[in-house]
Amino acid sequence: MSVQTQCATRNYDVVGTIFYAFNTHKHQELFSETISATSHDEAENRYRELVAEQCEMRSLELDRIELEFVIDLDAAESGESWEKAFGVDETVH
Repeated sequence: MSVQTQCATRNYDVVGTIFYAFNTHKHQELFSETISATSHDEAENRYRELVAEQCEMRSLELDRIELEFVIDLDAAESGESWEKAFGVDETVH
C-alpha cells in the first residue's frame, strides 16, 4: 500500500517583507517578517494587523517601518507559486 501526500500550491499576487525597528532608551531591536497575500487590500490589512500586534507585544512605539515588495510578473502570469519562483522551501511553512 502506498501513501501519497500532496502539498497545496498557493499562488500569491503580493509577497513582501516588513522590516521593523524598535528603539528604547536601553536598546534597539530590528527584525523582519514576510507577508503573502492574494490582493493588495489583503496585504494592507495584514500589514496593519502585524504592526499593531508587534507594538502591543513590546509596549513600544514603532520608530520606522520599511516595506520591500517584490512581484515577479513572469511568475504571476504563469501562475507559478511564489515559493517556487523565489526558491522558498514549502515544507517550512
